[in-house]
Amino acid sequence: MDSFLDEQPFSEVEPVEQNVVLALVLDASKKDCVSFTVYSVLSDQKVSEIMCGRLCGIGADAGGFVEVKLGEGEEGEAKKFDYALPDAASALKHLTEVLVDQEKGGKVKDLKDVLVIGHRVAHGGESLTKSALIDAGVLDKIKAASDLAPYNNPASIMCIEAAQAVFTECPQIAVFDTSFHATMPSKAFMYAIPKGLYKEHGIRRYGFHGSSYEYVCETASKSLGLTGKLNAIIIYLGEEGEGSSACVVKDGKCIDTSMGLTPLEGLVMATRCGDVDPAMAAHLAKVKGLSVDEALTVLRKESGMKGLCGLTDLTAICAKAKEGDVDCQEACAVYVHRIRKYLGSYYLQLGGHVNAVIFTGETGVTCAALRADVCADMENMGLAIDAEKNTAADASKISEVHMASSKCQVLVIPSDQQQTIALQAVKLTNVAPTHVTKAAPLPVRPSVDVLSALPPSKLGAGQNSLRRSMSRMRTASGFMASIVKRTSIDAARRSVDAARRGSVDGNYQEKKTKCLYVLSLSGRGTVLLELGVCHRIMLKCPSKFGFFRPIANRTPKEEDTHTHLIHSVLRLNDDKKDMCGVDYDTALDLISNGHADELFNRIIEAYEKYSRGKEFVVIAGVTLPVQSMELNMAIASILQTPILFTIKYQKETDDMFQTILLNKQTLDSMPGKNDLQGVIVNRVPPADHEAFKTTFKGALASSGITLAGVTKFDEMLLSFRVNEIHTALKSSVLFGHNNLDRIEAQNFVIAAGTVEQVLSEVSAKSTPSMVLMDARRVDVLLGMLFAVQSTEVKIAGIILTGAAEIPMGIKKLLDSVPNVALPVLMVREATEPVIMKLSKLVPTVMPSSKRKIEYVENMFDEEVGDAFLSSLITKEAKEQVMTPKIFQYRIFKKARALQKHIVLPEGNDKRVVTAAAELVERGLCAVTLLGNISDVKALAVQLQLDLSKVTVIDPATSEHTQRYADLLYENRKEKGMTPEKALDLVRNDPNYYGTMMMVASEADGMVSGAVHTTADTMRPALQVIKTAPGIALVSSIFFMLLPQQVYVYGDCAINVNPNSQQLAAIAVASAQTAMSFGIKPRVAMLSYATGESNTGELITKVREATAEAKALVLLDEAMKAVPVEGPLQFDAAVDPEVALLKVKTPSQVAGRANVCIFPDLNTGNNAYKAVQQASDCIAMGPIMQGLKKPVNDLSRGCTVDDVVNTVVITCIQANKIVAPPPVAPTLETSVAPPVAAVDPPVAAVDPTEAAVDAPIKEILDAPPPTASQSAMQQSLMGK
Repeated sequence: MDSFLDEQPFSEVEPVEQNVVLALVLDASKKDCVSFTVYSVLSDQKVSEIMCGRLCGIGADAGGFVEVKLGEGEEGEAKKFDYALPDAASALKHLTEVLVDQEKGGKVKDLKDVLVIGHRVAHGGESLTKSALIDAGVLDKIKAASDLAPYNNPASIMCIEAAQAVFTECPQIAVFDTSFHATMPSKAFMYAIPKGLYKEHGIRRYGFHGSSYEYVCETASKSLGLTGKLNAIIIYLGEEGEGSSACVVKDGKCIDTSMGLTPLEGLVMATRCGDVDPAMAAHLAKVKGLSVDEALTVLRKESGMKGLCGLTDLTAICAKAKEGDVDCQEACAVYVHRIRKYLGSYYLQLGGHVNAVIFTGETGVTCAALRADVCADMENMGLAIDAEKNTAADASKISEVHMASSKCQVLVIPSDQQQTIALQAVKLTNVAPTHVTKAAPLPVRPSVDVLSALPPSKLGAGQNSLRRSMSRMRTASGFMASIVKRTSIDAARRSVDAARRGSVDGNYQEKKTKCLYVLSLSGRGTVLLELGVCHRIMLKCPSKFGFFRPIANRTPKEEDTHTHLIHSVLRLNDDKKDMCGVDYDTALDLISNGHADELFNRIIEAYEKYSRGKEFVVIAGVTLPVQSMELNMAIASILQTPILFTIKYQKETDDMFQTILLNKQTLDSMPGKNDLQGVIVNRVPPADHEAFKTTFKGALASSGITLAGVTKFDEMLLSFRVNEIHTALKSSVLFGHNNLDRIEAQNFVIAAGTVEQVLSEVSAKSTPSMVLMDARRVDVLLGMLFAVQSTEVKIAGIILTGAAEIPMGIKKLLDSVPNVALPVLMVREATEPVIMKLSKLVPTVMPSSKRKIEYVENMFDEEVGDAFLSSLITKEAKEQVMTPKIFQYRIFKKARALQKHIVLPEGNDKRVVTAAAELVERGLCAVTLLGNISDVKALAVQLQLDLSKVTVIDPATSEHTQRYADLLYENRKEKGMTPEKALDLVRNDPNYYGTMMMVASEADGMVSGAVHTTADTMRPALQVIKTAPGIALVSSIFFMLLPQQVYVYGDCAINVNPNSQQLAAIAVASAQTAMSFGIKPRVAMLSYATGESNTGELITKVREATAEAKALVLLDEAMKAVPVEGPLQFDAAVDPEVALLKVKTPSQVAGRANVCIFPDLNTGNNAYKAVQQASDCIAMGPIMQGLKKPVNDLSRGCTVDDVVNTVVITCIQANKIVAPPPVAPTLETSVAPPVAAVDPPVAAVDPTEAAVDAPIKEILDAPPPTASQSAMQQSLMGK
């Protein structure tokens, strides 16, 4: 047994002194020379160089030396000490002597203080895309990549093997030049060659100088205040042996680079040719009689500047060119031309949005003449170099060399790749010093055997490995992180010593991120529970919420389904790869091969990276074919997270109760802060729900356990999408392709009898069924296709078995059936094997499973109370940001509670009819569709929609048409309306019919525009409904659902060029709309200048509108606290960092605006479309504001979701209208009973209308309008 079992756990007491930690960096650029740098490690973010030098003449019997640099900068003195260095191992042994010899410049007191060694490695190949702990496997991969870097990798391998022999107990880290470029998209790294060469041999662009680029990128980002946002073109110009390259960075990540498969491609270099025709090597071999290797040697060692002018020192070449040397002049011209070629290309890749062009590398920072030539005549690109600054630039520090007029900064930044290598090594091995603690013993708790039930044949050494790891974890709660993050024998030894003396060796700190580990006691089927828990918690901390799976149910090449669902439904703005720790196969391999510590290490590393900056993270439990419960508790213990148990309801409640108690006892035996927060019992039958909840809550409470919630079971959760069935059977789809993902089946019926018998069985089912039949049963097939025309028969789809392809005779028959939308699948297997496959099918939840998702969210809202949540989340008195997910959830919930009645005039449109069915199915509102009843019914059959709860009215035959026509005539007779014209409009224009339903208070709102123009949609409303009391102008807004926040943009659809008063009215109306949707408005009046920085007619208008809007909000008690500021530029309005620079006075809006008012339609319309396209956000709108009752316009290109979203918004708008008590009108329908009225009819003409609505009345009565009035409203009013 492991000696840890003899140790006592520890608790924290007083701090003790830190130890010295050093990192050694080795860079073997050539086989005969290794440079070294020693760093003092201050933290995982900071190191300080204490000495450096190089080992030269390696491999020679004599003439070798160790050089130590004394002092800083280029003038620093160097001491040389002669040694025979026959191999790299002897060179490093002599280095260890020099490091500790103060007389020779050594500054290391004890070699034991060197806790990590970092190696620069040129090429990691396809498999090594980030820094790695060097073991046998990693070293083999570095060797395999040597063909891609034949001069660099062999030298690094030599150095690594020597260091492993000399520093036997020190972990060694490989940091790859290629790593920084791993973020390149495939369009940048793929070569246009047969794809198999990439897949089989990894032939692609890799890029080099990565450590230098990483250092320069981070330095520039900090200097410019653009961390994570830097757009830059970096030009690395190295001296001989280093090579030169260029790289383009977007948002801080590499998107392209000049070097390729090897360091030979790209820019012209000292001895390397850079870009040449790929056939050149073969051509050289042919004409010169060379081998391929010899030809490549010419291109690598005899070409570049050396080939062009015989020299390799760029500074010397530039000097000779200036003196008139023709060859040097030509060489410089070729060199500069190639750089400018890449510079222009990268400029275009960034779309001209370049923050900086950066020169680095030895030549890049020292040769001012080259920089000047590269940047010459680029003023039109916004790049202008200052000759004086360029000449005076200090090569030892960051320097700005651009002119004040340059839009793009030009920087000179010396590279420090050794520092980057040191930091990478420190972070990977976790050796950075921290304040550690002494400890006092605590009582020993019983250990838990994690893997006792595993068959030895499956796990082998893994059983003991995981047991040992679990034992270590019981040693001390504050000590676990460092134990499982063991990276070498030496690290483990230090961890043991630390445990025995009661100290913490590692960087584990008290986490600021709150978290909850959701652990199922019933095994699989937890995704809906996880979704429900995430939903409830996210409502409390929406902006910085996260979801993490320590072990994902996927292979490295597959996507984890749980993570995909949570990410999509909650609209998390995270990389899904970062939301998972270790994939399923890797976890099993690590355990079975005795590397459980490594498994925990990877999980911790992934979680700490992901959770940084989050307010709350829900951690999903692990499901493995081991005793997952113990493994889950181990992970939770390591991460120090509270736990929530979930358990499936069992009729024998005593068994369920005992299961909970036993697992709580196991949890109590674990060290750390792993409190059980509560238990959620799921899938309780509705009939037993209330009684069970009462009794079980008391039983758990008696054992000190909280019942967090009890969720009801619904058969709907067991339904299958037809697409799931299609995927499981690998079937062919004959018909209904577009409905596979929409239609659900809850039953399977086997067509074994006559058509009548099959129909009888299907009709007996209350929920939709999939019908299985032999492909030869043409009678049943045709019977089902015709039966589906009736709403009485619920058929989800048909599965034809035993056929590879459909017989021609049957195909002809099916082709004769019109509009087959019912999914018809076909499989080769006979019926019996298909039944066996279907019996094993497990219902899943996809992001498009709206009914299941909404059921779970509503159930958790009802059953998981705020008291439980408050124990998890400390409420803070700060303003919450309205995120898209929360916004959509709240408006849908509110609409469901309001149950408004919305009329949809476009019953002939598939999208609208589909949306109508979805709206009533989801219980969001009552819906009336207008259209020909037979046509609507045919559409419903074709689309397999249930319209039994939707009212359908044909205005041409409706008994209410005449009444509505009379009402229209009374409202418009002073405008020349005749009774005949009114009847014609109401009968033949569904928008007029729908509008008159609202005037008669028989509908709460209308949504149209999927087929009709905006003018056709809005004309009746503006003519008859008119503006609400006190509102002078109809305007519009868009809800812009960006990833992290919801914004309101106005006016982007109606008013072309509003004057200052109208702009103020739009601002106030938009703020009111925002408030009605739960958004606390901060209103920014936008212009092309901020504050007093500029003048102009438009700025004056915005400035006046801001003053008028401020005055208007003061008149409304509910809006007095709404801040309105302007003029502001868009970036100053929404970006806090920009606001700090541009707005010099205290501001409640600058950098925090969520209601953006654009000065005219041209600006607003283009702005919302630009944001929508650039960010892929959801734009809900246009939403009309200012009418007495809401009418909203759809885009002609709208989707079903767009229709649903707009209807929901219309419901919320309708709630703001104060209505008298409702009466019950009579609405005819062929599909459902009449919908009850919402409001009684109102008077045909409001006697106060002229006084209240004077501005709109003027527009309606209109002589020719003024230019400042809305052109769209002018066109809508007509007569």
